[in-house]
Amino acid sequence: MDLKDGRAYLEKIVQAWVSVPPIRRERLRELSMEWLQEAIGERDLEGWDSATWSELLDGGIDGYLRTMRDGRHLANMVPAALDLCANEVAAMDVIALEAIKIFDPDVHDALPELIDALLGGDNPFDLVSDEKRDVRNLDGLNRALERSSHEKAARHLLSVLFPAAAPLLGGWRGAQRSGSRLAKRVSARPVLMRYLHLVLAPDEVPSTVVDDAVAALVSGPELRVVVDGIDDSQISDLLGRVRARVREQPSSDVSGCAMVVLALVSRMRRGPGFLDVRPSDHVRWFVQDLVTVVQPPERRVELACNLVADASTLSQRCDLLYAFNTLAGESRDPELELFDTDTFDRLARDLALDIHRSDAELLAGEANVLWLLQLMHTQLGQEAVLARCNEEPVLRAVVQTPGTEVRGFTDGRVALHIEPLLEIAGPDVLDALHALAEDGGALEADLRAALQKELRDRPT
Repeated sequence: MDLKDGRAYLEKIVQAWVSVPPIRRERLRELSMEWLQEAIGERDLEGWDSATWSELLDGGIDGYLRTMRDGRHLANMVPAALDLCANEVAAMDVIALEAIKIFDPDVHDALPELIDALLGGDNPFDLVSDEKRDVRNLDGLNRALERSSHEKAARHLLSVLFPAAAPLLGGWRGAQRSGSRLAKRVSARPVLMRYLHLVLAPDEVPSTVVDDAVAALVSGPELRVVVDGIDDSQISDLLGRVRARVREQPSSDVSGCAMVVLALVSRMRRGPGFLDVRPSDHVRWFVQDLVTVVQPPERRVELACNLVADASTLSQRCDLLYAFNTLAGESRDPELELFDTDTFDRLARDLALDIHRSDAELLAGEANVLWLLQLMHTQLGQEAVLARCNEEPVLRAVVQTPGTEVRGFTDGRVALHIEPLLEIAGPDVLDALHALAEDGGALEADLRAALQKELRDRPT
């Protein structure tokens, strides 16, 4: 057979395949899935969801299967991809993306450039209008799909994997589940980044550590072992991901684990961004979620009271006091409205007395001294607050601490507002403020200048 005859023969084979009856295609899919199952073997399929798998398979993965060799190729490649992603990415997403990688490598290579288009451009700092963003995203997707050799299958898979992009791909916008990260779906940005780079970000913990932490909720000491084994930069990620799963552990040692988590604040650092969450907020939210697991609900009041009394710092005690207070019409979670008026007043007075009696240097080292003094003013009055403000370390801490009513966040310049302090300590605190402003070594130069200006500009 010469080359010309050989080419004609191949064309006949291709033509015959195109006209293959449906039963033949169905059999190919059946065989391919058998080979895939055999290749996967006894591996655990992370985050497996049968309904999603059916969506990915029908019209997506099976759209790539044209020959038995395609089925064998998929079965040969998938196990390595599953092993590489381990338990960081849902298995059905890995298989679908691996199919794109095998049969549509140009589309797969374009994925890093299409992240915003696939995830719906969820960047809060992207100020482009929705219309312009859609045009930009559609253009990027179309350019990538122009290089596809199986465009229909690629569009279907991308639509199922990334519901936010479905309208741009010719489908209907699917439900963007809030738990997509918990389910390890690639429609969550951190999970997609893990798949694309096959590494964790420095501030993320592996899913195995999250699993270990959930299991360790049965005992405070066991949880301490887990958190002691991770880097400080990963604590926020761990707390956020375990919070979403606390109900998986109905036998939690709530008190013991809460104390372990409260102690983590000293290891955490707030990010540089204005919108970054404070470490104390991460910790409080975790403790609140832990408490809501306690049954029956009546036990939560006693447990919350103990947490307020036993927390290691005055600031944490104050934070928890308000976290479990009953604020009619303001609470977002009735399960956390635990303290009635009498209980709150009793705990608040005990805390105010401890603030009043605390060592000046220890009080000055608290996260928000002004807040503690405001609580003391409510419970013990103005004279008690003035007595504390007459101690130089305490007053200096009030002036220095950023993010309070006295020293709010600004665009970089230093500005002070002493009226909130005058309201709780009275006008006599001005003498202590003048002494602080005149002490050349007590404050940094820009802060000292701001205090002097505030005192100088006050109406007489």
